[in-house]
Amino acid sequence: MPRKTAPAAASRWSWEIEEEPGIRIPYHVVRHALGKSGPVRIQGLELTRAGDVVLIRAVHTRGQTLPQFIEVPLTAQILRRVATELEAFATQAEADMRALPRRRQSAEQQALPRGTQDPG
Repeated sequence: MPRKTAPAAASRWSWEIEEEPGIRIPYHVVRHALGKSGPVRIQGLELTRAGDVVLIRAVHTRGQTLPQFIEVPLTAQILRRVATELEAFATQAEADMRALPRRRQSAEQQALPRGTQDPG
């Protein structure tokens, strides 16, 4: 006769059981991080709701999430604050990307010897 198992007792790791499917945010450029056994290549993030928190994990190039995570409380005030700060970073990144061609052009012009012109 099959043995009935008792329900798992609530533990501090009980959020693992309650995880909903995550949202993956891929990176356009592979980044590097330090994992337990050494350097790891990261290709994105995964956001997962688990009970009363949102878990943020890195996704390595084989498509698996790393075991390390950041836990953010699932409260409107904190999530809105995180979103506001990320929006400010996004605005700054857009401005930096628009300025990049101008900085490259300026650096190339400064690298040319005096009296020569850009051949292009």
